Amino acid sequence: MNVLLIEDRLEDAILIEKQLGREADAAGIEVSVRRADTLGAGIEMASQDGIDCVLLDLGLPDGRGLNNLRRLHQVNPDLPVVILSGVDDERTAASAVRAGAHAYLVKRPMDQAEAVLPVLREAISAKAAPVREDTPSIRSEGRFRLDSECQITSWDDQCVALLKWTPEQVIGQPFQELAPARRQEELSSILRHASKLSGPVKVHLLLPGGKTRFMEIQPHGERGDDGGRTWAIADAEESRRAHQAMQVLGVIMSATRDAVISQDLDGQIHSCSRSTTEFVGREVESIAGTNFVDLFPPEDAGAAQTILGAIRRGRVLRDVDAQFKHASGRRVPVRMTLAPMRDELGGLIGACIIARPVYEDAGSGASWRRERTMLEERAHLLQEENGALRDELRALRRSGATG
Repeated sequence: MNVLLIEDRLEDAILIEKQLGREADAAGIEVSVRRADTLGAGIEMASQDGIDCVLLDLGLPDGRGLNNLRRLHQVNPDLPVVILSGVDDERTAASAVRAGAHAYLVKRPMDQAEAVLPVLREAISAKAAPVREDTPSIRSEGRFRLDSECQITSWDDQCVALLKWTPEQVIGQPFQELAPARRQEELSSILRHASKLSGPVKVHLLLPGGKTRFMEIQPHGERGDDGGRTWAIADAEESRRAHQAMQVLGVIMSATRDAVISQDLDGQIHSCSRSTTEFVGREVESIAGTNFVDLFPPEDAGAAQTILGAIRRGRVLRDVDAQFKHASGRRVPVRMTLAPMRDELGGLIGACIIARPVYEDAGSGASWRRERTMLEERAHLLQEENGALRDELRALRRSGATG
């Protein structure tokens, strides 16, 4: 059995290889393990022949979460994959299986570790099992065919499910007429230049009743002898909503005065708002890529690790008081809210942290407020004294003029 282990932590990889070796000796079979320490290297190995199954970590330097599994399956969709993760989360495990993993195993100490070899053998057997002919095929893409004049000649059931138009309603009609009037010329140009398309094209198409839906279309196969061509169509509404959400997030990240930080389950910071620089005295570029624990003074590292543990369990934390370490050496009191981030399948992938400065409760902040109040009172008194002096000066001038 040839196993590809995609794991960036050397100590974990050594333990896994030792465990597999012991289990293989007990079962009387030969197991060969090849290791990749990045997702990119693992994908390259997975694209080659000779790999029977994959043990995949979800936290890698160049890939996080279930997207690692999807990227691996894009290269070799038939390769059985078993997730081996340090995150003990039932929702993530269920999401991984729904996404195509054979199983989800949790990294544990050697004396508590689950048997790995039987799971790998089961995964290989499951992939090798023949598919029953009566098993229905499930796909999210529809297929339609256009003739040389871009008129619809076929329209499958998935097209009906996506756009709600029946074959009787659309066959014989120019496909571009399914677009709103202002977009028909643009769609017609896309259809005419199909051979030049390098990937899916996003278009707006009409539903019965006049509403529109955001879709992706792309040619499927070459043009036939009759000049016609088959096209694939899929729903793109979710990707549009995700894009709009990212735009809104970008505005928030640039405009907010809070420190907004996104991080993975290991604490590695992936992004932060511009205002974060005011809290830690470093530029955004130097914060991204560092660890969440590094934001705290060294003596508070234990508290930071406790917060990380809660994040890995998917907990929401509110009003957490802490202190960030500023580059100048001073402490910056903050109050944090931490919320888990999940991928589209519900798998836990990290957390979003919002930190605000705390002036009322922190000693330095309270001192600043007291000083400001004293200065305001002093300024008010000076204004009153200045007014009194002006009145006296006017009185003296009047008396001098009369004398």
